[in-house]
Amino acid sequence: MNNIKNVSFIVIALNEERAIGKCLDSIADLSMTNCQVICVDSDSKDMTLKIMMSYTDKIDNMEIYKVTGDVNASIARNIGIKAAVKKYILFLDGDTEINGEFISESIKLMETSFYSAVKGGLKEHQYAAECQGVRKITDRERHVKTSKAYLSGGNFIARKEAVKRTGLFNETMSINEDCDFALRFTKKHDMAAIPIFMGIHHTIPYYHRNQAWKGLLKIGFFNGRTLRNNLSNLKGLFFLFLDLKGLVAGLFFYILLLFSLLSQNSFFLWTLFLVFVIDILWGLRNGTKNMIGRAIIHYISPFSFLYGILTTATDKKTYYIEEVFPDNS
Repeated sequence: MNNIKNVSFIVIALNEERAIGKCLDSIADLSMTNCQVICVDSDSKDMTLKIMMSYTDKIDNMEIYKVTGDVNASIARNIGIKAAVKKYILFLDGDTEINGEFISESIKLMETSFYSAVKGGLKEHQYAAECQGVRKITDRERHVKTSKAYLSGGNFIARKEAVKRTGLFNETMSINEDCDFALRFTKKHDMAAIPIFMGIHHTIPYYHRNQAWKGLLKIGFFNGRTLRNNLSNLKGLFFLFLDLKGLVAGLFFYILLLFSLLSQNSFFLWTLFLVFVIDILWGLRNGTKNMIGRAIIHYISPFSFLYGILTTATDKKTYYIEEVFPDNS
């Protein structure tokens, strides 16, 4: 593995005791020179912070911060950005193991091209809600060649100067903040998707029954807020809609419903029924475990999506930051 130089790692976590050790082990195993590892714990109620502190003897130049009060991923990443001093910033969720080859190849690409940020695919290990054993292993994202990207999740690497010019993450967004930031970033800078896996993401399935109400109350709303905030990046928004297949299916359903009510044409009513049946059968064919959660995402979240478009964020977050040091006594 090539030696990795001049990278500020920003690792964020909230109640990630099942995975944060895997994440930090993957960093400790890297060959690094002149790097910085910034860990931010968002007031975890489990052992996450203590596990972080146990790595200060294993990882050089490691800083740990604890944030209390109003907490979310945007606030945690912004704390990391303000503390970062190296040429590159690697944003890393605490439930993800990083692949060193991805970092090396990304830096090489940014050093020799016009790209200012790079993302890759992710292997995903899905767990039950109780996190007892891996239930499914899949590719969360895969890229067959290097290409321009407009969207990214929470794991990517970028030039620090480009991050600074883009600005901080939007702290009023408790989810979808990574997509919002990527759309603002790619309005000014180029991001690449490369055919190398970033690592392994350890997660609970998105459609798990315990996640359904989260989809109802938050997913649609913050996607609507993301659209409202990034109307100037129309190409990026096009790719956002391609990514929101469930939401788009729901919007299409309600457009047909509106036409059927206005025209009183039986053709639209039958088409509407056919769309609904196809959606249910498609979910069953793909092995969706929680059809209720799927229905909520498809047919209720469009309303929260429209609400997100029509409202603006005014709530200011109040939080407190403390740098944490291990007790070596």
